[in-house]
Amino acid sequence: MEQYWWIIIVMVLIVVGLLKIVIMKKYNQRRNSNNRSKNSEDDKMY
Repeated sequence: MEQYWWIIIVMVLIVVGLLKIVIMKKYNQRRNSNNRSKNSEDDKMY
C-alpha cells in the first residue's frame, strides 16, 4: 500500500507541473502576440 502512495504523489506532482507549464505557455502566447516567430516554433512542437 505504501508504494502506491509514492506513485500517486509522483503522478500528481508531474500532472500539476505539466498543467503549470501549459498554462504559462498559453498565457505568454497571449501576452507576447508580437513575437510571432517564437510562438510559431512552439506551435510546431504540438
